[in-house]
Amino acid sequence: MAGHDYAGSGTYFVTLCLHGRQPLFGELHHGTMRRNGVGEKVASCWRDLTNRFTGIMLDTFVVMPDHFHGIIHLGRGEPCVRPAKIRVESEREPFTYPTPKCTAMADGIHPTSVKGEHKVRPYGTADGSLGRIVQAFKSITTLSYIDGVRRNGWPGFEDRLWQRNYWERIIRSEAELHVVRSYILENPRRASAD
Repeated sequence: MAGHDYAGSGTYFVTLCLHGRQPLFGELHHGTMRRNGVGEKVASCWRDLTNRFTGIMLDTFVVMPDHFHGIIHLGRGEPCVRPAKIRVESEREPFTYPTPKCTAMADGIHPTSVKGEHKVRPYGTADGSLGRIVQAFKSITTLSYIDGVRRNGWPGFEDRLWQRNYWERIIRSEAELHVVRSYILENPRRASAD
């Protein structure tokens, strides 16, 4: 969003897609996601972000075969919405999340780049910003994946692991946070039904 401070306090729903939508992280089986070694590594890298960045809290997330959804709370003060302290039970009602128009993904989420001007920043991405955290996550998972290809025989990937950029949405209320948590938790079941 133009003018929004992505280094300040806030709660965000992020989606990252694999380049070419390659299903490298596992498979869907009867409405559940079965992560393979790669998918487990991605989940571990996400959880480890709290050791790398101060002032962040991670919330509900899901590693899907060809994409990732997660909620992240940024800021040193109290977040505007509360992070989950326990696993959130999902609702069984169908839900379509409003997204910008672009190339549709299989689960109804649409990847777009971060809003705002796309200029080269003379000093790079701000430390602790959402963009910096996503850059680190993509970099760490890519390096881990390359290591897994060499050591564990994981399948290679073409060109790059992740699509360029990511999709994000600012979560502004407890009600919206609950809806997004449910959406994330229900993602494997919905994707299996497609």
